[in-house]
Amino acid sequence: MGDYPNPNVVTVVKIGGFTLYCKAFRHLTKEEMKQAAALWLRQSRRKSFPKTGSGEVISLHGFDQE
Repeated sequence: MGDYPNPNVVTVVKIGGFTLYCKAFRHLTKEEMKQAAALWLRQSRRKSFPKTGSGEVISLHGFDQE
């Protein structure tokens, strides 16, 4: 196993009073952010976003394996 870099670019999206921080290897498009938001919901076992607060999800978008 080799050493892999950590995603260090944060894309922020506000969903009502909730803020989702998505760490990736580049800024995400709107569609990619929707995918990341859906992933956060699945991982947190929620059907909808909380009215307030924040969450974080890590995305592999932009990771270029050579």
